[in-house]
Amino acid sequence: MLLNLFQKKPYHWDNKQKASSDFFYLKELKDKILEELVKKLNQLHDKNFSLRQWDIIIGYWLIKFLAVAYDRWNLINNLKDYNYNYEEPNIDFSCLPRDSADAEFLFYQDKWNELFLYNLFKYFKTKNLSQLEINPKKHDTKQIKKNTKEWKYKIILKKITYQIFNFFLNILRSNKKSYTFASSFLSFGQILKMRLLLEGKFYYEPNFNYIVDKKYDKQSRNFKLEIKTTDSEFEKVIKYLIPYWMPTTFIEGFNNLNNQIFLNNLPKKNNVIFSANYHFNNDLFKVWLSDQISKHAKLVIGQHGGGPFYKYNGGQNFELGIADLYATTGNGNNINKKIRDVGQFFSKLNHNQYNPLGELMVVTTLMPRYVFDLRSMALGNQMKDYFKEQFSFYKNLPKDIKNKTLIRLPFLRSKIGADYGWGIYDLWKKQFPKVTIQDTSIPYHQSVKSCRILIQTYNSTTFCESLASNIPTVIFWNCEHWELKDYTKDDIDLLKLANIFHQNPESASKHVQNIWNDVFKWWNSKSVQEARILFCRKYANRDQFVEKRLTNILKEVETL
Repeated sequence: MLLNLFQKKPYHWDNKQKASSDFFYLKELKDKILEELVKKLNQLHDKNFSLRQWDIIIGYWLIKFLAVAYDRWNLINNLKDYNYNYEEPNIDFSCLPRDSADAEFLFYQDKWNELFLYNLFKYFKTKNLSQLEINPKKHDTKQIKKNTKEWKYKIILKKITYQIFNFFLNILRSNKKSYTFASSFLSFGQILKMRLLLEGKFYYEPNFNYIVDKKYDKQSRNFKLEIKTTDSEFEKVIKYLIPYWMPTTFIEGFNNLNNQIFLNNLPKKNNVIFSANYHFNNDLFKVWLSDQISKHAKLVIGQHGGGPFYKYNGGQNFELGIADLYATTGNGNNINKKIRDVGQFFSKLNHNQYNPLGELMVVTTLMPRYVFDLRSMALGNQMKDYFKEQFSFYKNLPKDIKNKTLIRLPFLRSKIGADYGWGIYDLWKKQFPKVTIQDTSIPYHQSVKSCRILIQTYNSTTFCESLASNIPTVIFWNCEHWELKDYTKDDIDLLKLANIFHQNPESASKHVQNIWNDVFKWWNSKSVQEARILFCRKYANRDQFVEKRLTNILKEVETL
């Protein structure tokens, strides 16, 4: 079975030097291919969109698709024998991406990966580009409604709430300027503070739900990207593949999506747009945003998540490319002239809200079994090493601490395959039948209140939130998998000296045992608090001036 290739060792991106080199190669390749796609898509849709406009619309999908294709290419290329006869997978419309979000979802799925690998394998056997073609068996004109994963009545209630809030925000306000906050992670309270500092109309969380036209028309995808003599074999293949695999929102459904801008009564003219999320996979937002950019609107992106930047990350590189300014969570990330220090504008954790006699919570993550982007974190089967580290930490705890330990998984629905197919709940229960898995229906910011220590096991938002909220935090992760920018070394070393950060689970477990009976004494010691405060100012700054700094950035970006 072709999917067994994902299990083979060594995995090509276990070589971190190769992974880093490949990241920059794919970044350059994305830029070259995008220039040609601009011409093709403008011609196809009778538009005159700029390079930046098309980058906003398709750039994030493109960089991910290149990473996915290059990963699968390496898996096939590393085979020594192509004399296998694999059964051809069924090609139906469930394998074809409707929009950007659906494309990312398919990158995780067995069926899509089996089909993609099969076509690559046929190409390697024959060296015939036509083997890469996709020919769906039938037509499908079904429309799909894209919205949040909430019950219908909640969606309606939220929509009405935002409409009322926006009405009162804009009473007696000037129409000379307007600001849109879309998937901003900003609370009602934060918006009200900014309302006092910024004159003009506010549009807070307008409705970006949309309908996807699912039909797949091969004739519309007949355009070819120019293959040059200087192109590598992979580059020739990827140029051939792209027209077949682009989401339908970029091809057949593009005009329909464009029309929905007006149907949804979205803001017609903006000075500044602020987003922390929709610019990734909400295709209606991206088409609307590109239209606003053509009318001279400015784009400010808020750091999705927070903390020190990864050593390399396709998503973050995309954001810095399309933004006019980029709001980061402290003054430590300053690698780009677009970056501005705002602070942590999204945390829901209450400051100092923890129980000194409560439980130990181990906060874990999951990444898909199949690579969906090239970034410096545990990728694909490297997650198995990550699981072993969590198990080792828990195993080394004494019984009395184990009895007060909660394991918080990103998913508690493993029985219906919602955890990328890892079956992580069962893996934990098989290793430790008596382990307590926390019910994830309890929001993270509420469950933290009952804990005395949080164990953060990966480089992401959660450890920055708990440090900023002054909640006792012990961190460990494998630095070979979760790589940071080089400038963060001294800052991580500072956390190591304070015993906040550990490079292996055994050290973290031993430290927990040492402080368990008096966490307050350790956490509030001068050395620990100084290290925490210094780190947070750089990467997780949470003070009373966050909204003011963000407002100043919105004013600044208008002058650019």
